[in-house]
Amino acid sequence: MPYVLDIPRYLPGCLNWSDLPETPEDSAKITGLHRAPHGILPPVPFIQAHYAEDLKRFPVPKVLPDIFQGRWSQDFFISDRFKDVLLNLDRVEHLYQPVDLKMLNGAHFSEGYYALGVGCRVEAIDAENSDVKAKFFNGTLGYYAATKGDPFIQWNGDKISGYHLWIDRHYPVNAFISDELARALRKARIKGLLLQPSAITGAEGRNSNGFLRKLGDRVRRFRSRRHDCLDSE
Repeated sequence: MPYVLDIPRYLPGCLNWSDLPETPEDSAKITGLHRAPHGILPPVPFIQAHYAEDLKRFPVPKVLPDIFQGRWSQDFFISDRFKDVLLNLDRVEHLYQPVDLKMLNGAHFSEGYYALGVGCRVEAIDAENSDVKAKFFNGTLGYYAATKGDPFIQWNGDKISGYHLWIDRHYPVNAFISDELARALRKARIKGLLLQPSAITGAEGRNSNGFLRKLGDRVRRFRSRRHDCLDSE
């Protein structure tokens, strides 16, 4: 069973980031998951951003999780621990751009964290059984638009076979991982990991896929109620 690699964003207690004067102007192209990987640059600097009311309730963390929201809406940062698990399992070459993270309390994480650029792009969504609608341009599929918030996604299994971390070319909103990678990350006790279930056409059967949809809805409701995004497991 595949999973959505779900990272809480813009919720109270979550890590958010702003640019520093020395942040490259085009940093979105460096860190964006939906863009083609670029060459590795020196560590890209970012500073923690928070609303004042959040800081009153949530202290600046002394230790960062292993995966958390990146600078932009469709990327995320990972630790050396997460990187090691992925390198040991996945045959696809991904981009690991070092980042230099400064916290509002003066703490500084100058090494050991990366913006992850997913190197595997597929065209594998089973649109008929997913909460998406195809958008065509001059008769050619352009992209899939979600028909509901946090849509349920179902896959054509033969098109993701052997992959462990991927993004669909026509739905670059989320990254997805294999069941094998999910088990490896849990075994390594990766912190900050939150997964939503997905499905493979024909693998679980109609009734099971209906159950997975309901389970995904429960995960999303749980996430929306959380007030500390740094404690996810």
